[in-house]
Amino acid sequence: MAKTLLITRPQEAAEALSKRVSDLGWASVISPVLTIEALDEVPDLQDGETLIFTSRNGVESFARASTRRDRPALCVGNATAHCATQVGFRAETGPGTVAGLISHLADRPRANFLHIRGEHTTGDLVGAIRAHGHQAREHVQYRQRTTDLTEEAKQALEAREISAIAVFSPRSGRAILDQTRAFREALPPMLCLSQAVADSLRDDLKTPVFWAESPDLEGFLSMLAGFDPA
Repeated sequence: MAKTLLITRPQEAAEALSKRVSDLGWASVISPVLTIEALDEVPDLQDGETLIFTSRNGVESFARASTRRDRPALCVGNATAHCATQVGFRAETGPGTVAGLISHLADRPRANFLHIRGEHTTGDLVGAIRAHGHQAREHVQYRQRTTDLTEEAKQALEAREISAIAVFSPRSGRAILDQTRAFREALPPMLCLSQAVADSLRDDLKTPVFWAESPDLEGFLSMLAGFDPA
């Protein structure tokens, strides 16, 4: 039987991921459970303020709303930094996780940061940064809207035609669980971007949950390449 991955990322990111997993011999069903709504309002940037981006969505939403590229951008990991560089920022690449980013800032000289984020987030990045003696504030630049699984995805899940589900955030994981209550026992393994995403799901699941050793796209693909759904 063909190995089939249910991809639940927003449409553009899902299509890009589908191409990558195809190179690994996997078929895919695309069914976004979140859509990204960029907001037009941009913050007044303060002198000496460094922007913090913890996702590509933050970078892309800010870039749509503002032409300002004159501030340095501290990015959580490689993919976000690459995106920031492509739209014109002078980007610094962080260690790959929000926890690592907080630790990274612990020994830096006192500075001023602005976190560009989505409406829904986990943890308190700004509070953690302030605890290290920095000035920090945040600005909501996009919303994450929950969308329904497609009929194709639901039917494939019920028929047990899906080998695994890709989960890239706690919010998307919760959306999947909320929409699959009727056939929760039939869910295939969940392949998560990070341990933090996996931890947000495991209490409600009997199905196996796995996570990438490196919490980025390349880490996810490495996990997928070695995953045997049999």
